Amino acid sequence: MDQAVVCGSEAVATWLIHVSSDMCPLGRIGGAKTQGGNQMHRDSGVAAVATLLGGFGLMNALYVFSEPDDTRGLYSYWSATLGDAIALPVLVAALVEAQHHLLRERMTPWAIGVVGAVLGAAGGLTTQIAWLADPNPETNWTLPRPHTFTTAGYYHAAFTIAISAVLGALIARVAWLSGYTFKAGKQLPPSAKHALMIATGAITLFALLATADNLRNLDRAASTASLKVIATAAGVVAAAGSAVLWLRRKK
Repeated sequence: MDQAVVCGSEAVATWLIHVSSDMCPLGRIGGAKTQGGNQMHRDSGVAAVATLLGGFGLMNALYVFSEPDDTRGLYSYWSATLGDAIALPVLVAALVEAQHHLLRERMTPWAIGVVGAVLGAAGGLTTQIAWLADPNPETNWTLPRPHTFTTAGYYHAAFTIAISAVLGALIARVAWLSGYTFKAGKQLPPSAKHALMIATGAITLFALLATADNLRNLDRAASTASLKVIATAAGVVAAAGSAVLWLRRKK
């Protein structure tokens, strides 16, 4: 898995370099972009880099300098490696990019993002409480024994809650903006469609990786709780997507 993560991270880095070159006026001869266009690329690129470094980057550094033991390590989890190093950065960047294109049509009520963030944070918090409360969890380098997080474990819990809140807010805002666009009798901009397609692929990949990590421990309360949260989140996203598509067909 180590080689796969390295190759995947290199692919993400290459993509980020491409995004950065797009936002630089000197990188395109005879094709100056508007200030708004530059800002869109900058925000999505910054969001992806922050997610990559704040998640997989820092967790990998903590793992390298941690005391070795006989519990499961970072690289034995698909979601903590391929998911955090590839799927999450791409997902956040794609949602930010889609949001920027859709914001040209309509601003989002602040409550939409707040509700999404609260729901997302609640889901992330639920999984971490379940792991910490489980009297017989599968121990690993962040949870060496029941009810005990290491420093990396507490950081991972905080990051999980934070990124869940961010994703909840972004998904809620993008869904509301898409629905408003269709309700107004308009079509989504092609750039927004492309970003949403990438986001759909990235979130599906992460959900599959997280599911695979937990399927091996169906007899553990923490793993079953994580699977329930994944299923609930998938249902909420699917419902939001169905509502948006219904508005599109209605028009």
